[in-house]
Amino acid sequence: MQPRTPQLNHTTTSTAMDATQEFGVIHDQEPDGGADSAPEETITPLIEASEAYPVLEERIFEARDEVLLGFRILDPATRLRSPRVTEAGLETWGDLIAAVSARGVDVRILLTDFEPTVATDLHKLTWASVRGFHNARAAVDARPDATRSLQIVAALHEAKVGKMLRWVFWPLVWFRVRGMARAQGMQTGALLADAPGLAPLLGTRDASTLLPRLGPPPRLRPATYHQKLAVIDGSFVVIGGLDINERRYDSAAHDRPSDETWHDVSLAVTGPICADARAHFIDCWNREVKPFNQRVRRLRRFVRNMPALVERMDPTHSEPRPAGAEVGALRFIKTVSRQRRTLTEFGPRPAFMEIEQAHIDAIRQAEGLIYIETQFLRSRSVVQALVDAARRQPELRLILLLPAAPQEVLFEDATDPPHRHGEWLQMRCVDAVKEAFGERAAFFSLVNRYRQSTTEDRRSIDGHPIVYIHSKVFIVDHRLAIVSSANLNGRSLRWDTEAGVVWEDIKGVRAFERRIWDAHLGSLLAGREIDGNNAELFDLWREAAQGGPADAERRPYVAAFPEDQGRDFARKSWFVPDDLV
Repeated sequence: MQPRTPQLNHTTTSTAMDATQEFGVIHDQEPDGGADSAPEETITPLIEASEAYPVLEERIFEARDEVLLGFRILDPATRLRSPRVTEAGLETWGDLIAAVSARGVDVRILLTDFEPTVATDLHKLTWASVRGFHNARAAVDARPDATRSLQIVAALHEAKVGKMLRWVFWPLVWFRVRGMARAQGMQTGALLADAPGLAPLLGTRDASTLLPRLGPPPRLRPATYHQKLAVIDGSFVVIGGLDINERRYDSAAHDRPSDETWHDVSLAVTGPICADARAHFIDCWNREVKPFNQRVRRLRRFVRNMPALVERMDPTHSEPRPAGAEVGALRFIKTVSRQRRTLTEFGPRPAFMEIEQAHIDAIRQAEGLIYIETQFLRSRSVVQALVDAARRQPELRLILLLPAAPQEVLFEDATDPPHRHGEWLQMRCVDAVKEAFGERAAFFSLVNRYRQSTTEDRRSIDGHPIVYIHSKVFIVDHRLAIVSSANLNGRSLRWDTEAGVVWEDIKGVRAFERRIWDAHLGSLLAGREIDGNNAELFDLWREAAQGGPADAERRPYVAAFPEDQGRDFARKSWFVPDDLV
């Protein structure tokens, strides 16, 4: 069976309502007029949160039966952007979820939880979100059984550090926990209310004074759920790299200070792939129900107002399509890992590396041009595939966008060994690619040329403040695209739980690529065909990065990637696994 060409909404719309008009579930008609066929595929690129948030808000607001949300960050205090939704009297995502669940829609939120002893701030953020959503729901309907239509799992990835390594790390962890207890004035309630996962590590000398326990060590968890996935009524999916909070909200203008900028890309899709996305969510949910309920029961001994227990979802009619049965331009891909059964292992056992393999397969097919946007370039397997392709195809060119530095380094002044090792690993990968491609590879970052920077640090390039890149986009020869939650590093491609799609359709992918390039290159792209001479397109990007202020006729956001700053910061660490960063 030949793939169907999907409908593509590739124009920027003025409102989310306009943007979603394409997404009524339309069924193909069989030749005899029958209606027993798969729903038609539609694909809408959502570039920046200013496009993605209103679309997702309206789809959730209109949901009839089911809303499934799997995110790393989902803050109930995030302001709603859709006028259609705010006109209904709703102001925040907490209000939206409460209102939808109150009318009987089954809402399930699989929210990433984090190792409480190492990623304490993120652990606190997760539980603040859990409380926020439940409080918003209770404010709408305080009956004891009213919250059954809203179920939330704070999901800790199942993979744990080997038992021997837990004891090796225990002294460091113990002193860290003691430091956190002291910072709270040793008051039990203040710390555990915000970070309930620390409760098993803390005893009490009296009714209110904390005392870190001497053992056993915690089950350190190095992997996380990193996916960003929404499935509405089983027929509409938003998937890509964008989480939901105020920090991630930005528009294509990026007209704000650098620490408030955020470039990201998602896809809104309908069609057969929705069944695969829903089946993946249900599998993740059902694997986490039992351990989450066990944690809640255990933590109730230490912490008041723990959330309600959750229930498994019925997997009936939620099986993914068999391999080879995919119809259409989209294919669902994922990264999933499992617990290793060894005493000394640090990382998890990869179970599904579909996203990594999809990238490698696409690189092997490349002939003319590869375009990449990624937060990290640290995967040895992907880089080796790029190196091999460069040697095999002498006309192949590479355009690669990276942020000027990791977010924690740019905006939180992180200098710890994992961040330095990650930068060291990335510079090794950049060097390997440059050596293989020579002048046929170019690395870029994004800046706001409308603004002048007041700092001389890594937050600026050539006197202009940076635009932070968080997108995960991979395009080969203007015909195949991968959009996912996965960065090009070992953590995303082998450890964390990730979700994405492979999109094969010349017309649609070309229009998608054009939209992204328009956003970055502005008027420099005017009058040029995206499928034209690859050498000319490659040179156009280099021209855009030459510098100079933007004006009404020339407004590129592109700058050369600042390699020297990364090299100065980079330090190899023998104790940091490459796949951790």
